[in-house]
This record gives sequence, structure tokens and C-alpha cells, in this order.
Amino acid sequence: MSTLRPLPIPSSRWHGGRRYVAGALMVAATFAAGIFLIPGVGVLAPPALTAQNLHQDPDVARFFADTFPSGNPALMARTSERIPHLLDAARTRIARDFAERPPVHRLLLHTLAEVCLNLSYYEGTQRALADSAALATAHRMGDADADAQHALLRARLAVETGRASAALAELDSFLGNHVSTPISPEQMVYLRLQRLRALEDSGRGRQARPQAEALLADTEKHLGTQSLAAARVGVLTARLRSAASEHAAARTLVERSVYQLRRHFGETHPELAQALLAAGMVEYHDGQRVRALALGNAAAEILERMADRQTRRLHLIQRNLGILNAQAGNHAAAERYLREALATARAIHAPEHPDVAASIYNLAYFDWRVLHNPGEAMPLMREALALGEKSWGPMHPDTSALRVNLARVFNELQLFDATRELLTDRLPTMETPVCAVGTRIELARALAQSGDIPAARPLLAQARENMERVSKQSQKQLESDFRDVQSIVNATLSVNKLALEPRNASRKVVGDEGLALPGHAH
Repeated sequence: MSTLRPLPIPSSRWHGGRRYVAGALMVAATFAAGIFLIPGVGVLAPPALTAQNLHQDPDVARFFADTFPSGNPALMARTSERIPHLLDAARTRIARDFAERPPVHRLLLHTLAEVCLNLSYYEGTQRALADSAALATAHRMGDADADAQHALLRARLAVETGRASAALAELDSFLGNHVSTPISPEQMVYLRLQRLRALEDSGRGRQARPQAEALLADTEKHLGTQSLAAARVGVLTARLRSAASEHAAARTLVERSVYQLRRHFGETHPELAQALLAAGMVEYHDGQRVRALALGNAAAEILERMADRQTRRLHLIQRNLGILNAQAGNHAAAERYLREALATARAIHAPEHPDVAASIYNLAYFDWRVLHNPGEAMPLMREALALGEKSWGPMHPDTSALRVNLARVFNELQLFDATRELLTDRLPTMETPVCAVGTRIELARALAQSGDIPAARPLLAQARENMERVSKQSQKQLESDFRDVQSIVNATLSVNKLALEPRNASRKVVGDEGLALPGHAH
């Protein structure tokens, strides 16, 4: 982890199906217009009563007028304090007034679940997600799209609360049990998209990449290249392409996705801000820092107009703005955004949430790499690692990345015993080559500095053998670290050899050719 690491930016995390308020606002706005449409539901009532004419039922009309007096459920429940009251009242009313009318009861529960889901995209509270999952009584409905929505809600709740593995299990179980069930193309796209975000959040971005490309092709085929779903899948796929150093392909895709999001949402939408930041990170990883910062500033302008200040979307925007400004040398702005991101994460999440750990780490990295103050960074990095081990697990790629950078801080402060204690028996597998190679190099450094050359040399050999598996983006720094440790080992070997041969001190010392990087001279 040689740069500040942004958490993956979701197009809804940041890292579900992302219908946003397309459903919720349609429920409200079209109701006011006299056209009550519910995406993905279709006709759920007897022939005499359909989704299209449900509003003509006086009891239903009275329910919506009482529940959403402003005519817009999204505006009624913009704050987390309002959402529980709104939903409790709606559930009570549905149970009381429509229990004896199963088609209407079912349709209203499904509608309210859709409103909650879309509010959760807009407002970002975990309570909204929990309520929407509870409201979606899909498994009792026997409707494929309703079942899909229920799985999507539960998976998104798991991701937002830092349980990406649980989200994967939820979605894999649903998709495995509904292989032959007809599900609408749009619903299937969002299920697969949420699964990819959970896969990415669980540290398996390489595994997600080919699946994202396949999903993008399917989405464009079934929903169209200009659909909102295609734009959202495009942002994710562009991010994964950039991580694989395919910067030109990533840029083309993210620019197209940003254009489509502008067309759907206008210029001031939070989801557009996230996409602009994703585009900025693509430019940054391609070395285009001026363009990256310009995109970050465009996202910042949207951020300043956001009314909701306690959402995960806000937190993710703040974090990535901090990262872009740090890399551009705007230290004051970077520190402000990073501290705001941490404050927002702590306000909306439990203390052990991965977002909190990642935000603390970013501040620590800023102190260490940008301000060159490893002493200030060390306690923050310790705290981030402790949280990461609880939230991600001890051998998760993000936890391993935190651990190797803490080892770098220890080594910089010449706390070599601390490095040995931190890394011994904690070597990550080569499934995550950056962490695996970096960990072996830093442990070898601590061992070499402590004089334990026999233990350091096999670690360097393992690092050298797997260097080619590391992305080009990370390889330069790791090669520099490798050569640095190799020089320590060779110098120690030379001193030891001279000590053993005092009478031949003028004799040329042969270095340890076995530790050279491929293509690099001693």
C-alpha cells in the first residue's frame, strides 16, 4: 500500500442495486400525477385493481395522503430521526387497514419497501436499510422480483454495516436458488452489481474484474448503453480496470458513465460527485494529477451543496477528496477533508466499522508519507490495524496492507523488534501479491537490521520470485524497497566475510548474486 488507499466508490462502498430514488420518487411523483407505477412489480392485484389504478382506491389514496402529506416520501424522511417514525406509522397503518385485502396489502408493503430502499440510497442510514429489509416480506409473496428485492436489501444492509462476506453469502444463496426463476433484467443487473461490490469490499477485486466486464456487456445488451444501470456498472468496471493499470480503457468508460449520470441526474447529484471522484482516481493512477484534482474539485462543488451531512456517501466523497488533495500537494485541504471523513464515519457507523478503520488509516498515512512524521502516524496506524483486524479479519488484504505499512513505520523509527513481533507468523499468501511481497521485504529488513541474515535471505528470495505478479503501479516502490534491504544484507555479509578473513582484507568481496532483482544490476 504505497499510496493513500481510497475505499471503493460505489455508485449508490460507496461499496446495492442503486435504483436510488428512481423508484421512491416515482412512487410519490407519479402518485401525485395520478399514475401509480411501481418499477419491477407489475400487476399484483386482481384484474379489477392494478398497480396502474391502485391510486383510485379511496383507502389507498387516504393512506398515502396521511403517510406522505408532502407528496414526496424522499423529502418527508430526509433525516434519520424522521425515518423510524415515518416507517413505524406506515407499517401500523398497512397492517390495520389492509390486512383483509391481501393484494393491496402485499402491493403496499412492497411499495413501502421500495421507498425505504431508495431512501437508504439517498439518505444513507442503516435504520432505513434495516426497515426496508424488514418490510420486504418477499419470501411470502412468491414473486420473483420481490424475492430479488428482498435479497438485494439484505445484502446491501450487510455491506453498509461492514459485513461484505455476509452480503456475498446472501446473494450467492439467492442466485443459486433462483437459477430458473424469471427475474426482470434490471433486477438481475442490480443483484449482480451488488455482488460485485461486496466482492470488491471483501478484497477480491481481481476476481471481480472479469465478472464486472461480463455484467457490463449484459447490461448494455438488455437495458441499453445509455441506461442508468449501465452507467453504474460502468463506474465499477472502470475502477477495476484502473486497478489493473488499464488506464485508457478505464478513462473511456468512466467518462461515458459520468456523461450518462449527468443526463439522468443533472449537475448537482451526490452520485455524480462519486462518479467524478472515480474519474479523478483513474486520472491520478495514470499520473494525470492536474486532471485528477480538477475532477475532485468538481465533486467538491457538489459536496458543498449536499443537504444531508450524515451519510456514507458524504463520508466517501470526503475521503477521496482528501486523498486527491494530498497527492496534489494541497495539504491543508487534504487534512480538512480527511478529518471530516473520519468524523462523518464515526457519526454514522459503529466504532468497529471498516470505514472508521480506513479513515483513521488515511490520516495516519497522511502524517507519515505526506507530512513525513512517522512518530505522529504510528499510534493512529496501530488503532487502524486493531479496528481492521476486528472488522475485516486478521488476514484480509486491507488488514495485511495496514500491517505492512505499520511495519514500514516501525522500521523507519528503527523499532525492528516491533516489526518482527508484528509480522512473524502473519505472512499473507501470494493471492494478494502486493501485501505478500511488501510484508516479506519489511520483515527481511527488520531481521537484517538485527543481524539475522539467514532468516532474512529466504524472505527476500520469496519476494523476488513474486515481484512480477505485482501491478506496475506498486512495483516501482517495492523494487526500491527490495534493493534497499538487499544492500543491507550484502553489506552485512561483506563485513562478516572481512571479519573472518582479516589477512585478506584487500581481497575483492563477492556480493550475494542470489538476491538481485530480475533486470537490475547489483
